[in-house]
Amino acid sequence: MPQGKTKIKVQLPKGVKQKQKQQKKQVLRKGPTTIAPKKARLVEAAKWKQGLSRQLHASIEEKAVSRATSSEATSLRLLKVSTSSGSKAKSNKKK
Repeated sequence: MPQGKTKIKVQLPKGVKQKQKQQKKQVLRKGPTTIAPKKARLVEAAKWKQGLSRQLHASIEEKAVSRATSSEATSLRLLKVSTSSGSKAKSNKKK
């Protein structure tokens, strides 16, 4: 026979809030999807940044081509992939 009071579960007072469960962060999926910024100023900054990076890449590529053509004894042959043939190549890989 037990002697003394039985133990009761401790309960918080009514005025105290309980902790809320934290949701797990969703895993980002691969692919070209971008999460759009909520503010218009950030949208404009993103567009500016993309344009700047395009210009930088183009100028770097142009400098590399000019260096290669000037240093090589033989002519430099560049292969530029058009957008239509690039999409066909991707569809062939999936099969």
